[in-house]
Amino acid sequence: MTTENLNYQYLIAFGSNLGSRLNNIDKAIYEIQKLGKNVCVSNIYETPPLGPADQKFLNGVMTVASPITPIIFLENLLTIETMLGRTRHVRWGNRSIDLDIILASYNGQNITTKNNNELILPHPEALNRNFVLVPATEIAGDWMHPTTGRTLEEERKLRDYQLDVIHQSASPTRETAKQTITEV
Repeated sequence: MTTENLNYQYLIAFGSNLGSRLNNIDKAIYEIQKLGKNVCVSNIYETPPLGPADQKFLNGVMTVASPITPIIFLENLLTIETMLGRTRHVRWGNRSIDLDIILASYNGQNITTKNNNELILPHPEALNRNFVLVPATEIAGDWMHPTTGRTLEEERKLRDYQLDVIHQSASPTRETAKQTITEV
């Protein structure tokens, strides 16, 4: 994989509330790294569950540059979820790992999709989730949301979202992440 082929940039949210949560996340990140380069991972946050899930989640986000198109990238994420024991019985239920594409761009231009049963971009609930926006601002705060025209940092500030870090990432800083995104 050469850097000139890394035309797609992804912001991926991850979460786990079953089993060894941090281990599940580490395994998912390891597998996602195989799909691209210039990976940057946010800090990890513990958050209460939404919907019928009854155990706290560990959540974070990551960016990755990849030559893989969005639908194929999503299929790879679903395969990683299955490999790590994810089963889909109850919507928003407990899960070993959850991987969602939040935003995607191609050659620096945001990708938007609507009415697509497979993938909707930007993720329709991302702006309503503190466990997405807070970590996203650490590593991709300058990414412009294609629907609102505001950066992720501006969106987080509008909502006054805040969370406490549970686990600090060993990933590059936000400045390094911004640099690698623009280099691609």
